[in-house]
Amino acid sequence: MIRFEKVTKRFSSGKAAVFELSFEIQKGETLVLLGRSGSGKTTALRLINRLIEATSGKIYIADENILEHDLIDLRRHIGYAIQHIGLFPHMTVGENIGIVPTLLQWPEHKIKTRVNELLNMVGLEPKHFCELFPENLSGGQKQRIGVARALAADPPIILLDEPFGALDPIMREQLQNEFLQIQSQIQKTVVFVTHDLSEAVKIGDRIAILEEGKLVQISTPEELIQNPANPFIDTFLGKDRFQLILQTQTLKKFSHALKSRKVRSDQKVSLNSSWMEALVAFNESETLSVYDQETYLGDLHRKQLLESLMSCFGQS
Repeated sequence: MIRFEKVTKRFSSGKAAVFELSFEIQKGETLVLLGRSGSGKTTALRLINRLIEATSGKIYIADENILEHDLIDLRRHIGYAIQHIGLFPHMTVGENIGIVPTLLQWPEHKIKTRVNELLNMVGLEPKHFCELFPENLSGGQKQRIGVARALAADPPIILLDEPFGALDPIMREQLQNEFLQIQSQIQKTVVFVTHDLSEAVKIGDRIAILEEGKLVQISTPEELIQNPANPFIDTFLGKDRFQLILQTQTLKKFSHALKSRKVRSDQKVSLNSSWMEALVAFNESETLSVYDQETYLGDLHRKQLLESLMSCFGQS
């Protein structure tokens, strides 16, 4: 879907913000660009919608060089949301969300339907929020509106630059969960920038770690943790490794070891739940009933998880 071929961006100082980046992002994939401040992750993101122009190299979307696209048309077909939201203060929530469909000359009734659909998707009641102005919204509500606006014209690609970075930890986790739920439904191609390792592991299908403008490693979260490419990555993971194991391992590991019971546990979890989520649920019960969507698969005992956890951590 998106392909970088030896892309370099040099600013007037001569320093390369990114240097010979080459990687591909598959259709429907969420790729997280992760790195420290100044690593080049935001520059790489902004090269995709040409907010910044590459000095050399090529970027393709669906096998077409982005330089061959009309710039305005390119941006209208790529959703974009940033940490500080950028809502227009003189426009209502509905007008903010509908700005790109309006520019694309959608019929008014189609815009209204889309705005209502997106407000419901991000957990905001259209009747209450549609006519409000940004000054009447909380920080978390503004972030939801920013994501909704990025999705408004149903673009195939979404660029998210630290979209939850300014929020408190509780609100941030809530919006991360909502984003994952939305993405499971819409399956967009997403490029997500963050400096937060925990967020990257939770959000990304794959993670690309940048350092000094260069791609150091690109892999799934589980591969990253189990097989760091070099000492820099190993140090980067550092003291968070135990927590990351809990986040990347899911209950799918126990799918063949679940025991069906006539009387099921009151504590229900998904087969896709992480070990961390399961440990929290075990605070309320010694056993968890595991489901694949609506299908009951069996129960998992606390002892099974603890034994696997000790084994996995002992090998890391």
